[in-house]
Amino acid sequence: SAVHVGIVLTSVGTLFYAAEYVLCERVYTLYAQPVDAKQLCFWTGAWGLGFTSVWLAAYTLPNWREIVSQEVEREGGSPPLLLLLYFSHMLNNSAHNLAWFVVCELEGGVSTGLLMGLKAAFLFFFSAAFFCDELLHPEQCLTPAKLTGTVVVLVGTAVYYGGCDRLCNALFKSRAAGEKHGGTQLLDGAEFDAIECARVGAGGGGNGGGGGGNGGGEGPAQHGVAR
Repeated sequence: SAVHVGIVLTSVGTLFYAAEYVLCERVYTLYAQPVDAKQLCFWTGAWGLGFTSVWLAAYTLPNWREIVSQEVEREGGSPPLLLLLYFSHMLNNSAHNLAWFVVCELEGGVSTGLLMGLKAAFLFFFSAAFFCDELLHPEQCLTPAKLTGTVVVLVGTAVYYGGCDRLCNALFKSRAAGEKHGGTQLLDGAEFDAIECARVGAGGGGNGGGGGGNGGGEGPAQHGVAR
């Protein structure tokens, strides 16, 4: 049925969308002179504009009357208002995407994905506050299932950001501070944090040499840095 096809397409699209976080982080460390957030944002937007332009030229413009003009007329839309909304949407997307690439560069793909999940959870509350209508738009209303999912996301994010260091220290306690592993001495959490703070303070943030700024999203792996 159409519902099952929609579920499959949404699931596949979600997998590709999740891979974007990993690929974004990978690009920052892939080359001898890695790109920064602004460069990657620009080129990603340029590719997106190119694909969108092809779609507009091949499908939207030839069917403009049916899929655009008639819809606007039927709903009583105003062209000046639509242009204003389009322009504001463009500005909002520009700020959103630039912030996304900066966060991915500094925090890594895992943390960026969690923050996007947090944003999606808050969208439930805003959509319910502004668009909920039991007769016209019941899908926008806050339901027990949506509320439960929101709580799970909020709790998971809080545990990741607030409890990861303590959990990692507990997991690696027996191996930290002087243990030899393959001839390499491992750093404990406090030593790693001190080195990271010194590196960032010395100008190692931003691009991070291609990978330094991505440590925030790696969880337990970050404590395996060699001295």
